[in-house]
Amino acid sequence: MIAIGATVMAAGYFLLATADSYIAVLLIYLCVISLGFNCGFSHATLALVNSWFIRRRSVAMALATSAFPLGGAIIAPLLGVAVALLGWRTAAVFAGAGILVLLSPVLLIVRRSPESVGLLPDGDDAPPPLPTDAGATTIVRPAAGQDFTVKEAMRTSTFWWFLLATTMRITIGSAITVHFVAIMVWKDVNETTAAGLLGVFALISVPLRIFMGSIGDRYSKATLLSVTLGVGAVSLVFLNYTHGYLALFVFLIVFAWVESNPALNWAMIGDYFGRSQFATIRGSMSFFYGWGQMTTPLLAGIIWDQTGSYSIVLWIFAVMWVIGAVIFAVLKAPRRRAPVPVLA
Repeated sequence: MIAIGATVMAAGYFLLATADSYIAVLLIYLCVISLGFNCGFSHATLALVNSWFIRRRSVAMALATSAFPLGGAIIAPLLGVAVALLGWRTAAVFAGAGILVLLSPVLLIVRRSPESVGLLPDGDDAPPPLPTDAGATTIVRPAAGQDFTVKEAMRTSTFWWFLLATTMRITIGSAITVHFVAIMVWKDVNETTAAGLLGVFALISVPLRIFMGSIGDRYSKATLLSVTLGVGAVSLVFLNYTHGYLALFVFLIVFAWVESNPALNWAMIGDYFGRSQFATIRGSMSFFYGWGQMTTPLLAGIIWDQTGSYSIVLWIFAVMWVIGAVIFAVLKAPRRRAPVPVLA
C-alpha cells in the first residue's frame, strides 16, 4: 500500500507540473495526489504502527503522526524556495521525484507485522498479559484472534459514538486550521505574522503529540481526549472575546495542545477493535468524518461572508467540542456479541 500510494502521489505531482487550468489543478490534487497520500501515508502507516505496537501504541502513533506537522515545517519552506527560484511546475517535479527517491529505502525496512518476521508486538519475548485501560473495569484491548471485523465493529454502539466524537474532534480542528490566518487577521494580526503563528503552531504540536502519546499509554485515552476537547472549547470562547498578541499566543499554545491528541484517537481504534482490520475500520470511519472535514470549513466561510465575523463560528465549534468531550468521557469499550445458537 505504501508503494502504490507513493507511486500514485509522485505521478500526481508530475501531472501537476503539466496542469494548464485551475480545474486541472483541482482534479489532479484531489483525485490523484490526495488518493496516493491517503492510500500510502495516512491509513497504511497508521495500520503498520497499530500492528507493531500494543502496550506502547499511543506513543508510537504520536511519533508517526508527528511526521505530518514536522514534515510540513521542513518541506514547505524548501518547496517555497524552489517555487521562487525555479517556478511551481519545476518544484512539483522535484516533489514527485523526492517521493520516489525516499520510497526504496522505506520499502526495504517496512514489514507488515512483527509476526511476519517471527517477532512479537512491542519487541516482547512472550505474549504480555492482556492490559486494561487505566481506571476502567473492562478490557479494551482484544486478545489475539479476537479482533473485531468491520461488520462486528459497526454492530456495536461504541463504534458509532466513537465515530461521532471523532468527527467532532477532527472537523473542528481542520476548520480552525484552514481559517487560522483569516481568524488571526480578524483579530487585527497582519497576514505575514498570522502565517508565522501557524508555523509556530505546527512546531509546538510535535513535542506535544509525543508527550500526549506517552501519557496515553499509561492513562485512559478516552479521558485524555475528553479533557483536551473540553479545554479546547474553552479556548475558542476565550479567542472570541480576546485581543492582543499575548492573548492570541496563549490561545495558540492551548490549541496546539488540543490538536496534539490524534494519536490517542487512532490508538483507541486499535485498543477497542484490534489489529487485523484496523485500516478498514479507520477507513470506514473516514468515509463519514471526511464529509465533516469538507463541510465545517465551508460553513465557517459562509458565516464569515454573511456576517463579517467569526464569532458565531467559534461558538458553534465550541459547542461541538463540548459534545465530543462528553461522548469521550462516557465512552465504553465494545463487547463482542455472543453467537446466536442455531436449533437443529
